[in-house]
Amino acid sequence: MGNPENIEDAYVAVIRPKNTASLNSREYRAKSYEILLHEVPIEGQKKKRKKVLLETKLQGNSEITQGILDYVVETTKPISPANQGIRGKRVVLMKKFPLDGEKMGREASLFIVPSVVKGG
Repeated sequence: MGNPENIEDAYVAVIRPKNTASLNSREYRAKSYEILLHEVPIEGQKKKRKKVLLETKLQGNSEITQGILDYVVETTKPISPANQGIRGKRVVLMKKFPLDGEKMGREASLFIVPSVVKGG
């Protein structure tokens, strides 16, 4: 029943505190957090890789929050301790923006997924 018109591009920024001390602070400091980036090969260059945000497609009529949380867990299994994946706390829609290049005329959404401290 998947209507291609209902499929939306989504970028997911998983943010986590670098250490537990930053969780106790009442003020936000950007240096205390990191954004998880996924390494992908650069086309035409064998050994070079670039870091990008997680990217997925969303089915318009599905449960978006749970879908994104499940996607984050599955995608981060290879880089997390004991292959358990990174568990997000919630999903926050930050903004929708127009795409360019071959996807011009379509919109994508940027979601933020806060998670726990690295190694936790």
